[in-house]
Amino acid sequence: MSHVSVKPASAGQPSLEELFALGSRLLATSIDSARIILRQAAGLLPPMPDLRTLRPRDMCEIPETECPPRCVCEVTWEASPGETPGLTVRLTNASKAARTFHLHATPFTGTGGSPGTITLAPVSLSLPAGHAGVANATFTVPSVPAGDYEAEILVQGAYEQCVRVRLKVRCEKTCGEERCTCEMVQGDPPVRIRAHHWYDHFQCTESCVEPLRRPPDADHRIGKL
Repeated sequence: MSHVSVKPASAGQPSLEELFALGSRLLATSIDSARIILRQAAGLLPPMPDLRTLRPRDMCEIPETECPPRCVCEVTWEASPGETPGLTVRLTNASKAARTFHLHATPFTGTGGSPGTITLAPVSLSLPAGHAGVANATFTVPSVPAGDYEAEILVQGAYEQCVRVRLKVRCEKTCGEERCTCEMVQGDPPVRIRAHHWYDHFQCTESCVEPLRRPPDADHRIGKL
């Protein structure tokens, strides 16, 4: 007669299901412990320093420069029709060589159209190095609607700069002439210097302006201070 018997598992040895459950509990415990250790370690470690603070001090410091503004001055005239406000442009040649500067005014533009163009005298200045000259700008306000108008006085030497003129035409008239002075210093074409990181042992120079190309029939009349 056949007999089949089943031997129960010994109390000292776990079953297969118990082994799987034990492995899952050990894995969860290990993950929790690792999380706690990492949280505590993060609180003990110092913060990472900024990389810019790691560069050597007082070594290869690159002085940086900016480009000069295109419009050196902004002048506002307040006048009534029939009045003639004025402006003096004092120009200094800051380059190391003699240079001729040409002056040109753009027409006024505004809400009432174009009332005209500023008169300049002289229209060019030939200046030795380090010397200054003056040009006078005037404008007689015609009968135009009250409002705001704008023009520019362009000064072209090695590069171009300007004086921005705003004209506020009012209805009432006042007596007397209004005049102010704009100081302009121009030398060789300016460049902008900036540090070229990594990390500050090199520098880059960029031209601030486009070189001027003069027409062959440019006015060469000379005015000197």
